Amino acid sequence: GTSPVRVEPQQLSVADACLEHSPVTLHLMLINDFKTLFEVREVHLSCGCMAITSGENQPVTKGTIVEAQHALPLTITFDPENRNGPQTYLVQFRGRVNGRDVETQGEIHLSVRPAWRAMPSEVVFRPTEVRDELTAEFKISDGYPGDGILLDQIETSSSTRITTEIV
Repeated sequence: GTSPVRVEPQQLSVADACLEHSPVTLHLMLINDFKTLFEVREVHLSCGCMAITSGENQPVTKGTIVEAQHALPLTITFDPENRNGPQTYLVQFRGRVNGRDVETQGEIHLSVRPAWRAMPSEVVFRPTEVRDELTAEFKISDGYPGDGILLDQIETSSSTRITTEIV
């Protein structure tokens, strides 16, 4: 059966891949079907890359109350920085109802697509005569297996440094 205190949906799958440098906002509900309030004693997010707030944009922490027969809207912000591919995270709540310990959890499934990168991002040349030809190889890559795209021409106003940036 369904637990009187639960996270809905219990499994949330994000259909579209999120981009590595773009935070994702997800919405869940913490439901209390008991006839007395549920007091949150502990919130556990399985990754430091997530933050959780209630519908009123208040942090959900120890002491958060879900009134009897109510649902608390939850907003989870996920920062996919330095993550790649399929990811699974847990959101767990432990608390008390009528002096009884209660716990529930939700599971989040998503996939992170890496952002484009310039490799290397910077090359510094030793001092040289301005008329000397300088050679370096730069590529841009989306992080997926493969060779990336070789840049065949880069212009710079500096004779000692080239910096690449993907915008």
